[in-house]
This record gives sequence, C-alpha cells and structure tokens, in this order.
Amino acid sequence: MNILIVGCGKVGSRIASALCRIGHDVSIIDTDQNAFHNLDDDFSGLTITGLGIDQDILKSAGIEGCDITLALSENDNQNIMVCQIAKEIFQVPKVLARVYDPRREAVFSHFGINTICPTNLTVESIHRVLENRSEDPELIFDSTTVAFRTEPLHRNYPKIKIKEFQVNPNEKVFGILHSNGRLDFTDNSDSVTLKKSDRLVLVRKID
Repeated sequence: MNILIVGCGKVGSRIASALCRIGHDVSIIDTDQNAFHNLDDDFSGLTITGLGIDQDILKSAGIEGCDITLALSENDNQNIMVCQIAKEIFQVPKVLARVYDPRREAVFSHFGINTICPTNLTVESIHRVLENRSEDPELIFDSTTVAFRTEPLHRNYPKIKIKEFQVNPNEKVFGILHSNGRLDFTDNSDSVTLKKSDRLVLVRKID
C-alpha cells in the first residue's frame, strides 16, 4: 500500500519505519527536517519537509495516489485538518488522526474521521492494570516507570479537596476509581464528592 504519514515524532517515525520494513511505500512529512533523524537507518521511504496542511506539500508526498493517510503530529488541529483535506479533496480511502484531547475524539468521529486518543488509551490501560492486579502494578511512559496502587475509603465524603487526603510523601493522588468502574482524573485543587465504595488511585515514580 501507499501510505502517507504527517508527523515524524516518536510515534510517526516508528510507524513509518515499521511499515516501510514490511514492504509498504511510505512517505512522511514534517516541518522540522531534523525530525527525520528519528527514522530507522533502514528507512527507504520518501521524506518531505513542509507543512502537512499545504496541498502542494501533500501532492509532492504522493497523496493523490495514497491508500491511507495517518496524521500523527503533536497538534490536534493540524491532524484533523490533514485528514479533512485528505478525505474531502484528495478522496483518500482511509484516514486516521491522533488527538490528545479526549473531548474532541467523539466530535471528530462524526465527520467520518477515524481517531486514536493516547489519553484515552492510557486511562484504559491503567484501569485494566488496576482491576487485574492487586499490588503496585507498573506502567512505562517513554523512559519513566510509575507504579499505581489504590487506597480504600472508609466513609463518605460529601465534599473534600484532594489535597486534604494524607498520602505518602512520594505519592500523589492520580484519580478516583468509582465502584461502577469509572476512573476520574483529579487535581489537588479539586473538591469532589466521594462514597466509601470509591478508591483513591495513587501513583509514584520509580527511580
């Protein structure tokens, strides 16, 4: 297949290298020429320096003949614009945009744009780990390892600030795991209503 990728960061470069290695024709666009150093040494695809929403740049990268466009830059708005241009102007059969803001994921899906949200994936992964293991499950984010544990509540809290909870000095309150399985993020300044069936999700960095 002919695959066009916009964004040569950690994700874009790894996907481009992997797809190229298994025989796909890959073109990748980034505004920073130095970003192409992220590609593996055996990458044999096409690299284009420029803005991914520029139609001339997209044409030079072969969008008119590509089967899939992946918008994987760090900018949600640019990723959505790339996919809209690819889908509506160049009639690319399949498009996918990475979006960091989970509130946008559902909105953009209504426009027929496939999205992937790292934030939601992280929450889902943490939730699965917390449910399946009882003792300090660990996750790795880039080069940093963090451990999670849950702390049961012993009574209802009609309204309490997260920072009022006494936790170990090396831990922070990451969120609230409700009895119905929903995981909510929190901030130290948040005032929340809690039931004794809820659990605090605590996180600590492992050196």
